[in-house]
Amino acid sequence: MGADLMKSRATAIKSRTGAEREALVNSLLAEQIQGRITYGDMLRQLRIELTGMTQAEFASLAGISRRSLTQLENDGSNPTVAVFGRAFRPFGLRVGFTPMGSTKERLEAIAQTLDIASP
Repeated sequence: MGADLMKSRATAIKSRTGAEREALVNSLLAEQIQGRITYGDMLRQLRIELTGMTQAEFASLAGISRRSLTQLENDGSNPTVAVFGRAFRPFGLRVGFTPMGSTKERLEAIAQTLDIASP
């Protein structure tokens, strides 16, 4: 990656406020619950947009192998709950249960838990 691109990415990451980072996480969670993106897509977007780290850098931070991270991002593995949890922990997320029911019910339940307005 070129130095200019890395500097640009780092500037964009640093310029995000806590509220903007939280909004991105919540938006990606909603997309994943609605089936628009996979967990791997969500993890990749969070890694790139919030940390700007390479897979190797992020894997080291999360305490997983780069190979495990690559497999997670490409939805190509059946990770253990522990690996899955370590991958999402840097974003303030943890592995848990989602209520059964319609997508709208799921989003409302999550919105209520997060104390935000549901779509």
